[in-house]
Amino acid sequence: MGSTLRSPEAVNISNVAALVDSEGKPHFKYVIEGANLFFTQQARFYLEKRKVILFKDSSANKGLLSCLGHWDAQSK
Repeated sequence: MGSTLRSPEAVNISNVAALVDSEGKPHFKYVIEGANLFFTQQARFYLEKRKVILFKDSSANKGLLSCLGHWDAQSK
């Protein structure tokens, strides 16, 4: 992928093909969107059509905080 997807740029329809191989098979099954790198709606559709599951940054953070809170309560 190299320099194609540098932060804080967006993954968009012009560069999303860097995330799939020459046959259109995705390099990843799951992608978690970060605070400094986001996906345009067109890029999301492109990847979802190829069965990639995308998680927005806010959803991932909420899930992590929930897990950490549960783990912390269990460890006491």
